[in-house]
Amino acid sequence: MAALTQIEVMNNALAMLGASLISDPAEDSEGARQLSRIYTATVQSELESNAWYFAKAQASLPLSADVPIYKFGNKYTLPADFIRLIELEDSWVFTDIRPVDTAPVPLYEMQGDAILTNISAPLNITYARDMTTSPDLWSPTFSDVVSASLASQSAMTLTKSGEMVKLASNMYAQAIRRAKHANAIQLPPVQFPDSSWIAVRAL
Repeated sequence: MAALTQIEVMNNALAMLGASLISDPAEDSEGARQLSRIYTATVQSELESNAWYFAKAQASLPLSADVPIYKFGNKYTLPADFIRLIELEDSWVFTDIRPVDTAPVPLYEMQGDAILTNISAPLNITYARDMTTSPDLWSPTFSDVVSASLASQSAMTLTKSGEMVKLASNMYAQAIRRAKHANAIQLPPVQFPDSSWIAVRAL
C-alpha cells in the first residue's frame, strides 16, 4: 500500500466537494490555492484538538538554566515538535477535568516554548507532536478528519453552495465520531459526578 501524501489528503477533500482534483499543491488552480493556504494550520489544529494515539510521544525534559522570576521554581524547554501537552508525569492534563477523590494535577504553566513548574528534574511528559509533514504516519481516521476539515473550510469558496457547506460540516462531524469509535483518539478519564454525601461535606 502506497504511503499517504499531502496531495492525496487534499484531493480527498476536493472529492468530498465534487470539485476538480489537483496534481500538485503548488499548481495554479483554485482548489490548490485554497487548500494549500489552510493545510498546515488545519493539520496542526486537528492534532491539538484531540489526543491522537499516533501523534503521542514521550520526553524527559532537563532543567533549564533560565530560572522563572516568580511563582514557579523550575523551567523546562519543550520539544521542537511540541503541539500540546497530554500528560505531566503520570497525570492527564489534556483537559482540566479530574475524577473525584484524585490528587490534583501538578501545578504548571505553559509559557512560550517552556513549561514552568515546581516539579523536580527531569520532567517527564507525554505530548502531541507535530506530524504535519508526515502524512504517511497518520492513522486512516485522522486523514479522514483532516480531509473533511479542509472540505468544510473551503466549501463555500469552492462550491458557492450553502448546502455543500452543511454537508461538509456533517462529514467532518462523522469523521470525528468514526475516529473515536475506532479508538484512534485517547479519551479523557471517565468522570463521575460528586455523590450527595461529598456535596454535603463540601458545604
